Amino acid sequence: MGNYLRNRQLCQKSAALTHETYASIAAMFGGIEATFDDNFAPNNHIIGATIIGGDPRDSVVDAHCRSHDHENLFIASSAVMPVAGTVNCALTIAADAMVQIASEMAAANASASTNADQIKRGEYLVRVADCIACHKVDKVKPFAGGYPLATPFGNIYGPNITPDKETGIGTWMDDDFIYAMPLGIGKHGEHLFQRFPIPRLPNCRVRMYWQSKPICLAYMRLIRRRRKTICCFRLTSDLFWRAGKLIQQKV
Repeated sequence: MGNYLRNRQLCQKSAALTHETYASIAAMFGGIEATFDDNFAPNNHIIGATIIGGDPRDSVVDAHCRSHDHENLFIASSAVMPVAGTVNCALTIAADAMVQIASEMAAANASASTNADQIKRGEYLVRVADCIACHKVDKVKPFAGGYPLATPFGNIYGPNITPDKETGIGTWMDDDFIYAMPLGIGKHGEHLFQRFPIPRLPNCRVRMYWQSKPICLAYMRLIRRRRKTICCFRLTSDLFWRAGKLIQQKV
């Protein structure tokens, strides 16, 4: 009987510590209430359980770890304490790990929400800027390039801006995109032949794309990739045009 009471006291003490850990998890997610089952059963002792979802204030905390009409389940976890004279030391370690996992999963969920918002805004910017007008010659292959833009020095052809890694911009990073769009500098440092009106480049376009560079590219990475090589320029004065671009960027 003495061993039984001692074991019970140890279990209850460990349960109290575990309750604090679970409560801290709930508080971290904005939970307003947590419940625990402190009943001491002959076979095992359920000392705590928690279910955390997209909005912890609407989450269900249940001793038997059941989810009742709950969506966007993040974590469902319970701890069982044996009665046979032992204290499960791994319980505290597991509880601490839960705090870290809960934090990481919350961050991942927030990141996913942010990415979805960026993609939606990126699609809006790409449509408003009418990027497809200069980067489509075939209606069934949007953004694959090939549309001719006439200049006094010859034609410029809209390049392939689909996510294809060999013929498109599939290997481009955010910084590659920002330098190409308003500054006219390609991924490898080359000067691009831009058709944008020069007076609009230095100020408004730079500010716009510097702030929205990951947004536009986030959307562009999701469009269907098209393998299509485009000869982007056929100019009569290649050297003259590149020299002019260099002078434009210096002044």
